[in-house]
Amino acid sequence: MGTATDTTMKQTADNIVGSYDTRIAGLNDLKSGVHQTLNDLGSNREKSSKEQRAVLASEVTALTREVAGMARGVTRMMREFHGNHVSMADELTESLKQFDTGVEKDVSALLTGFTRKHDRMSLKLHSDLEDYVSGVFKETQGLLGGFRREQGQTAADVKASHVAWRGMTKTMAARRSAKPTAPVAGRRAAPRRKAAK
Repeated sequence: MGTATDTTMKQTADNIVGSYDTRIAGLNDLKSGVHQTLNDLGSNREKSSKEQRAVLASEVTALTREVAGMARGVTRMMREFHGNHVSMADELTESLKQFDTGVEKDVSALLTGFTRKHDRMSLKLHSDLEDYVSGVFKETQGLLGGFRREQGQTAADVKASHVAWRGMTKTMAARRSAKPTAPVAGRRAAPRRKAAK
């Protein structure tokens, strides 16, 4: 006949065995989630980098076309003025040279500024992504460490229960098989009870 302790120990053992697959499935889900997050971060970084390169190329192309268009316009104006007014063309040529120099300086300054901003933004994005990946990794390590501590504690508890149970089983077996002691003088020996089956 089982006792409440037997039932509790059996239930505890059954619960531990029954929850093993659930715990392993949970760990596998967590591992898959972390890998998916890392893969998503990599693809997002590549996508962002491609988009930034495309934007930069588009802006450089637009600026090049704009400057080329301006240069063509200036050349056309110079021909017209030269044909009609030679002296005015000389003055205009000098003025346009200065204008071209200014445009080149402006475009150069714009490109330099854009490049600096882009570099800073790229470094910040890279740093932010590294921080995020590092945070996810640390959190995962923390979760795994906590799980391992809990698993170790559970294993120690199960081992202690097993040792206690075996000790109790040996003690009970020894008591059941012990022979009654001889009666002390003047006392009657108590009748031996039959062990319940």
